[in-house]
Amino acid sequence: MPIVISHNDADGVISVAALFMKYPEKKFSVYFATPNGLKIALCKAIAKSCLGDELFVFDLTPNKETAKLASFFNCTWIDHHIWDNFDLESTIKAINNTSYASAARLCADYFGLNGVIFSLADEIDKNNTTTEDAVYLRDLIDGVRFFDKKPSIKLKYLASNLAKGFEKIKTEENDAVIDRYRKWVKEIESDVEKKINVVEKDGARIAFLTTNKNIPTRVVVKKVKELGIAANVVAVFYYHVKRSKIFTKIEFRSDEYNVFELAKRFGGGGHRNASGATVEGMIKIDDLLDCL
Repeated sequence: MPIVISHNDADGVISVAALFMKYPEKKFSVYFATPNGLKIALCKAIAKSCLGDELFVFDLTPNKETAKLASFFNCTWIDHHIWDNFDLESTIKAINNTSYASAARLCADYFGLNGVIFSLADEIDKNNTTTEDAVYLRDLIDGVRFFDKKPSIKLKYLASNLAKGFEKIKTEENDAVIDRYRKWVKEIESDVEKKINVVEKDGARIAFLTTNKNIPTRVVVKKVKELGIAANVVAVFYYHVKRSKIFTKIEFRSDEYNVFELAKRFGGGGHRNASGATVEGMIKIDDLLDCL
């Protein structure tokens, strides 16, 4: 059975929907992963599949290790993030174009597809949601990620329905997921407002939040703008425990600074204006300032 590993966000879900649209008769083994969880997803795929099987990877950036793992398959890798420059094995076909607003749009062009869902992916991934449908889809997928006990199963189901048409996901069950998610966001916004701090170094102003809650970065960015805080960079430090170890997930956003270079110093990546990294241990604002 062909395999697909995709980012567990709206762009990644819509990218999988594109694959389902292209090959409606095929069945796929689907894994959704965070960038930091890509290696684990590839290892699971290797354990449960035959080497040489067909593999698609969407909206996730390779490093030398994950590229090596993917090379055991006949792999098509489609992504719009910035990649490091290293050679790939001949079994990997790479479609990487950073000029695309979303990986889903890149998938659509590669597969020769059209559809409103790809415009929604562009809106969501650029954090420029101007339509009700984009907001609905963004909040639905975030709600599934935050509250569903088995999010990958639900995200695959959403991708399957999106492939049949956006109206297929407009259900009472999904409305309830969105309502719950939006209530939660509203509850945490006041807490976010109280905990945003600002530091300055060499003329650069950084608005930052430290938290033990997996708060969507866009919520923090929105609150910074609403409060009229002048900041060149917004940073969110999310501390969490995994396998009895402390990790820091750092997210960077900026309209003017190249935060990709910041994320790269912590072993992460992404885009020029939106990047992140997950690091073992507690990373604090002073560690960030040392990198500026």
